Amino acid sequence: MTTEYMREFTVLADKLNYIAAADALGMNQANLSRHIMTMEKELGFKLLERTTRSVELTAQGLRFLHYAQKAAGILDELDAALSAASSGKADKEADG
Repeated sequence: MTTEYMREFTVLADKLNYIAAADALGMNQANLSRHIMTMEKELGFKLLERTTRSVELTAQGLRFLHYAQKAAGILDELDAALSAASSGKADKEADG
């Protein structure tokens, strides 16, 4: 499972609609669906219950969402810290 797939899952869990989530992510619905099914296969449980009219989180999906959101937050913090360190380094090189 990739961190990108986890981020996609968090958006889908928020929207509870594949088309809306795919639009928000800038991807097509088929790829999003494939990524979610890949995650479910790797995890060994269903994250979502799907019908032709709705999408709902399973109990395991809700539990997983909690940790996926934490992981995404940590990765966002890491990206910000690395960007800040990189621009700080660039500033020091310009001063030097």
